[in-house]
Amino acid sequence: MAQTNYIENLEGKGFWIDNAYLEITLEFICDVLEKNLDLYEDWIKEHYEILNNNRLGYFPGFMDLALDYLETEKRKEFFMQILEKAKDSLTLKEEISVEELNEYESKKPQELRSTFIASLKVFKIIKILDEIIKMINEGEDYNNESFSLEENVDI
Repeated sequence: MAQTNYIENLEGKGFWIDNAYLEITLEFICDVLEKNLDLYEDWIKEHYEILNNNRLGYFPGFMDLALDYLETEKRKEFFMQILEKAKDSLTLKEEISVEELNEYESKKPQELRSTFIASLKVFKIIKILDEIIKMINEGEDYNNESFSLEENVDI
């Protein structure tokens, strides 16, 4: 049985997501942040560390997007730009190959790794990023009823 996490906004509204989907999504978010990490303010570096530790699988079932770092409108806007850049990095691909997925897993400590046996359609990661953006933007009014990925990741 796949392990899931409840990802929530600052108002406590959120959605359930499979660990593997969230880790893969965080792979793309962290990749965007890593491109200029040395140039960012300390809060961004701290936020990145939490996201990265989640990406590496350290907190299965307890993963968090650490959205409490988005305490000002400026920070929220910055993170939204990161999410949009993560989406942009996926637009030229149709799927993430088994080899790529397993390469992401190789970044994790040995005891936390899984082996993927099927590729993953990129539209699912884009759908997750869109849902995170929607969740942040809508705040108290967020409703997750329309969000579903319908199946778990094949690992």
